[in-house]
Amino acid sequence: MQRATTRGWSWGRIWWGAVSSGRYLTWWTLLATGIVAQTLLGPYAGADTAADTVGAFVVSTLVWAVLAVALLPVAAAERRMPSRAARGAVVVTALALASAVRPFLNDALLWVLLGEPTTAGWVQRVATNLLAWFAITGAVAIATERYAALRDGGQRLRAAMDALAVSRAEIAAFERATGAALAEAAAQLRARRDALLAGDLDFDRVRAYSDVVRAQSHRLQDLSRADRHGFAGAPHRTAAAAPTTRDRVPVFARLRPPPLLTVGAIYAVAAAPFVLSVGGPLVLIVAIVLALLVCLGADLITRRFVRVRPPVARGILFLLTWTLAGATMTTVGMIVLPQSGAALIVPVAGFPALAALCAVCTDAVHRSTVQTQRLTYALRTVPRGLAATEASVRERLRHAADLLHGRVQARCVVFAAYIDEAEPTEVEIDAFRSGIDAALDAAVSAQVDDADSDLAGLLAAWTDVVEVASDIDARAEEVIADPVVARRVAAIVSEGLVNAVKHSAARTAELQIEPVDSGVRVRLAAPGEIVPHRTDGRGLASVGGRLTQRDRDVVLEAVVRG
Repeated sequence: MQRATTRGWSWGRIWWGAVSSGRYLTWWTLLATGIVAQTLLGPYAGADTAADTVGAFVVSTLVWAVLAVALLPVAAAERRMPSRAARGAVVVTALALASAVRPFLNDALLWVLLGEPTTAGWVQRVATNLLAWFAITGAVAIATERYAALRDGGQRLRAAMDALAVSRAEIAAFERATGAALAEAAAQLRARRDALLAGDLDFDRVRAYSDVVRAQSHRLQDLSRADRHGFAGAPHRTAAAAPTTRDRVPVFARLRPPPLLTVGAIYAVAAAPFVLSVGGPLVLIVAIVLALLVCLGADLITRRFVRVRPPVARGILFLLTWTLAGATMTTVGMIVLPQSGAALIVPVAGFPALAALCAVCTDAVHRSTVQTQRLTYALRTVPRGLAATEASVRERLRHAADLLHGRVQARCVVFAAYIDEAEPTEVEIDAFRSGIDAALDAAVSAQVDDADSDLAGLLAAWTDVVEVASDIDARAEEVIADPVVARRVAAIVSEGLVNAVKHSAARTAELQIEPVDSGVRVRLAAPGEIVPHRTDGRGLASVGGRLTQRDRDVVLEAVVRG
């Protein structure tokens, strides 16, 4: 029950959206009212002969033409009104007046031309016209409005996909440039390291190599912040052009089975006055039950055609089924109401015509809904995927820069400290070489080295250069258990130790890590004095840190969020 109520409200919103759209009354809407006026709502009561039926048909056509012309100013007015509520009110009022006055115009013209007006009750005929006109025009208006939205949605989707295709190509070019830059940096640093180790080792030469490492680190940092537009291999970005073509769907392929008993309910309402006038209440009840049963059968049969290919064949079978349903009602009518004469042939044309209108409306709503879902999905997932890819590439560059600035430069500092005090042994030289190779391999690869998050290993590596006294809160250790947080903490500590050696000859430092809201605060202090010209702050910026002078200590402080 709740599901049916929800669906009813949904269709109500769709109907009101069409009524207040500013394009409710179109040539398609007027054409549909003409078809219905000459079939389901024709003044055929009392038409016993073929001549009477033709006369009733002519009268119905003339009245429809008069009402269609009268509705043209309303169609023009609704397109100029800015308020949706005002547009809806004008359309509903005009349509109600046109459908209510139609029976009186039919009778007046029948009396003028044939001298014998119909005898059906006024209340039933007015009510029938109101319900039928609103149902039919609503279906057509929904279809035209949804097909227009479908075309607009298709254009937006294609334009968005074109723009995203350019972004995808730019990101791919950026990714290729990243790989080339990393490979080039690793090759140059290996070559410079080999040249360093092949010559006489002293503090100044190792310090010079460390400066080269720092320059490469800064280059990768700059690339991680670079605009991806304009990389070699990326297409030239231009304004998206509106599509000039659109997909054409054959009419027969648009015939989607409407909700169960929709056709039957509308037809029963439209035919009720005629049946009541010629057969009475009992026959009316029987006719309504039969019409609903026949329409239910047609509904169920057409649903078995949903997998028929091609769609045009499915549409043809749909019309044939409803034509057969109309013929069935005509046959039953000839048995139950043989006195109705030529009017009994109306179901043969009325059933398929009404079913086609409802089917086109249903198809329009379905296609519009699917298009909206596709557009929403594409614009929600594709940019997110592209953003994730670009973020991954930039993170790879930042990670490589951190490795160069932290692990490689740190090894240079440690190695220089050894050389400054004694002649390095072959073991120390091999350790320096293998440490540089491992860091460069990790920088070039797309994988994040687990060693980068090993804080204990990092502190152990610095033991022979700087004695670090660490104070790590137990709650902070829980946060650092996250590998992402651990990598950032290790990068900050590494930067702090590098600065400790750069700014002071002291060989002690104090590390404190404490919990803060959704993260940890890392603070590393070492005796020394900040010398402005000896740092450009880029290493600090890469780790989000702040370097300050506190009494005799240089303090690096940064907050890492979990």
